[in-house]
Amino acid sequence: MKKKIVFLIFLLCTVSLVADAPNKLAGTSPNKFVKNIMQEMSLRQMIAQLIMIDSYANDDKAYYSDVLTKIDSLHVGGVCFFKGTSEQLIKLNKIYKSKSWIPMFVAIDGEWGLNMRLTDVESYPVAMSLGALPQDKYYLVNRMGRNIAQQCKSMGININFAPVVDVNSNPNNPVINMRAFGQDKQRVALLAEQYVLGMQSEKVMAVVKHFPGHGDTETDSHKATPLITHDKDYIDNIDSYPFRHNIEAGVWGVMVGHLQVGALSQDTMAPASINKDIVDGYLRDDLDFEGLVFTDAMNMKGVASRFSNGEAEVRALEAGVDIILMPEDVYKAVDAIEQAVKDGRLSEKLIREKCKKVLLWKYKMGLFENFQPKAVDEKIKQEQVSLNQRLADNSITMIGNKADVLPFDKYRDSVTLITLGKANFDTLIASMREYCKLTVVNIPSSMKKSERDSIIKNITVRQQVVTAVGGSRFANNTKHYGIPDCTTHVLETIQEYRDNANIVLMFCNPYSFKYIEPEYDCQSFIVAYENNEYTQRAVSKVLFGDLTARGTLPVAINREQFEELQEISEEEKHLQELKERGLNVDLLKKIDTLAQNGIAEKAYPGCQVLAAKNGEVLLSKSYGTFSYDDPTPVSNSTMYDVASLTKVMATTLAVLKLCEHDMLKLNKKASDYLPELKGSAAGKLTLQELLTHYSTMPATYSFTNAKNVLADLKKIKGGKKQYLYSDVNFVILQQIVERRAKMPMDKFLDKYYYKNMSLKHTCFNPLQHGFSKENIAPTEQDDKRGLIQGVVHDPTAFKLGGVSGNAGLFSTAEDLYVICSMLLNNGFYNNNKFLDKSIIAQMNSRPYAKKGVRRGLGFDKPLINDNSVHCSRYASQKSFGHSGFTGTYLWIDPENQTIIIFLSNRVCPSAKENKLSKLNIRTNIHDILYQL
Repeated sequence: MKKKIVFLIFLLCTVSLVADAPNKLAGTSPNKFVKNIMQEMSLRQMIAQLIMIDSYANDDKAYYSDVLTKIDSLHVGGVCFFKGTSEQLIKLNKIYKSKSWIPMFVAIDGEWGLNMRLTDVESYPVAMSLGALPQDKYYLVNRMGRNIAQQCKSMGININFAPVVDVNSNPNNPVINMRAFGQDKQRVALLAEQYVLGMQSEKVMAVVKHFPGHGDTETDSHKATPLITHDKDYIDNIDSYPFRHNIEAGVWGVMVGHLQVGALSQDTMAPASINKDIVDGYLRDDLDFEGLVFTDAMNMKGVASRFSNGEAEVRALEAGVDIILMPEDVYKAVDAIEQAVKDGRLSEKLIREKCKKVLLWKYKMGLFENFQPKAVDEKIKQEQVSLNQRLADNSITMIGNKADVLPFDKYRDSVTLITLGKANFDTLIASMREYCKLTVVNIPSSMKKSERDSIIKNITVRQQVVTAVGGSRFANNTKHYGIPDCTTHVLETIQEYRDNANIVLMFCNPYSFKYIEPEYDCQSFIVAYENNEYTQRAVSKVLFGDLTARGTLPVAINREQFEELQEISEEEKHLQELKERGLNVDLLKKIDTLAQNGIAEKAYPGCQVLAAKNGEVLLSKSYGTFSYDDPTPVSNSTMYDVASLTKVMATTLAVLKLCEHDMLKLNKKASDYLPELKGSAAGKLTLQELLTHYSTMPATYSFTNAKNVLADLKKIKGGKKQYLYSDVNFVILQQIVERRAKMPMDKFLDKYYYKNMSLKHTCFNPLQHGFSKENIAPTEQDDKRGLIQGVVHDPTAFKLGGVSGNAGLFSTAEDLYVICSMLLNNGFYNNNKFLDKSIIAQMNSRPYAKKGVRRGLGFDKPLINDNSVHCSRYASQKSFGHSGFTGTYLWIDPENQTIIIFLSNRVCPSAKENKLSKLNIRTNIHDILYQL
């Protein structure tokens, strides 16, 4: 009795400690906070923190009473929920939470969202459906991950055992299959990264699985231990590639599978999940993973049938695992681990270190903050509905389009839809009827062959026939992936009786193609991967031209006729050529990921990226939309307000041209060319000082208008001569250029650069040059000016009529590349000389380096004696470039023969928060260019 009272007092104290945690977090270091908790813990409680148990989320009182006992008696580190409802999960989570004096990890195995386990939640697409997305839409998976995490957070779930990053190279895989993004390692890695970053942005841990790769197996690890026969080179290059990629991207958790992988261990019989060579050796040492390592469920036969009485759990900790998931008998597991410590097999130090690691992760993820689980907000649910439709719209895959039969003419009255089996196609039928007069014929699997033949024979010959085939997401190949048994016969009969071939809509696993006879001819196959209202609606839009099928098959279907029909995009051809020449295409694809992440993080709504090396454009792509409200996609011809890039792509070029012709001299003062400025602070500055921002001018000045610029400049008193980035300097330079050239600066640039370079989308005041707003990305939503689009964003340039030395130029990445190429190639472009080599060399010098000024003439340069943060850390001292306020950037490196250009409208709709800069997107992309 006395012991019980003491324990109750201890429990009350520790519950109080954690209940009061939010107040103690402030000003307390994580290590100190965790140390205080661990001082109150016994060895057995520390062991229990390394274990997560399972719980259904249903209304079985006897069942969850047993779970509650485990939590109350052992103080386990977490619980993983399985089948049930969201309402019951929330209820149980609150009960479990009240009995745990240390906050528990609450997990779910929700690969396609909470629907994987909860019956009352809507599903997201399975991974293979997402694997069909075009790369410029991968950011949608980031948003999906974030939405799933928001649902998890609301219910008090802080870990999702997803995504699967296995490379599914085996069509007969009974357990991975549609759960994988596909068989291409880069596709798997990049899509998984988007899912991971989306979830973790909401502080929900992503756990990639099943390490080191479960894709090429024909054994279900729930039933037995699969054998991976690949050699180490194959595992390094294929199986583990998506894991390595996501570890580098910052994934927090990795789940190790119950897989025998002889190539990675001398102990060929020990499954990976309890194998030290694989966990501590390969995952931690070789792949440098520092996050939490989870076993796969220990009650699976792949390990449970081989070890009993807690032995597998002891071996898992010996191997280096942090958290043991779902032991077959949790009491035996804790007993066995405790005994292993007493016997010296496991050290108490190891247990303490792992317990500390777990608690620190709980601290980092905010588990010690007070939070009560609640129902998911309707806004989050509606976002899922919207995302589901966008994911379906972008994953639909068209294989072949003979005689350009698609899209159909709208409002035609001669389409017959044949539906096979019991699959529900109500949304498809309703959607098609919005476009045409539709005849629907259902052919059930049970119908006799003679009846089927008769129905198909009687369909009017001049009608266009479309056949819809529905299947299961997960039925394996032994069940024909769920497609009706009559499928092949029906398609053959249509071909036999009809002059014009059929269009087949496959709402099923793409592996099911192997059950369609090779001889069958078809105008087009449209693959939708899943059968639901979203895919049916999207397919209908594809049939009638309101949507372009942009998806690609994520797995090979091993049929030459289909592979020949599957068109290879120009981008894919280009990447394949680069790969054959030895370029690291994986890194190049990472630029896509970074650009898309910026959109997902709302650092900008859209952008253009161009990367070139050794005179070759390796990548020139556009991402996102004009704005978050305007769905117009950014194209390579979309014009951006390049802001301060005007200083180097316009004003500096004009000054250099005039210097080359001895019409300007860098050591002359501004007043030598503008006598009106004589005696003023502005007039005393040399052109070289103005170009390098080593002057007495302020950063900005409120000019009156274009006519009064000189009068305004005379009023500026100036200050101490110092390095200060100044727009005013370049307004002065513009005035000098126009005085000496005897024409407006924009006219001068057209005459000597832009037109001769055949630049089609580079000018000031684009609306005055015949461009419409549909060609131009908007910038800020201004209180006075409204949405700024086609007119310069910079207030100084706007006051000066849109043509200013500091800002005002509009252009595209591809146009700017032409100018950058000219500067990189000593003044030549297309065998035409635009500047002398010597003037470019002078431009790229640092006249005031001894005064600590890093700048060249007009252009910015790397830091002189420190690592640069405003450009790539790998940029050479010979490199030069510039950035702009609206989210623009360019950099040229003669030493490495590289050019990078990034254009965005990060100020849309507001310039207040500069996420683009905080996320280092431009410089991170620049870094990749040096690693290619």
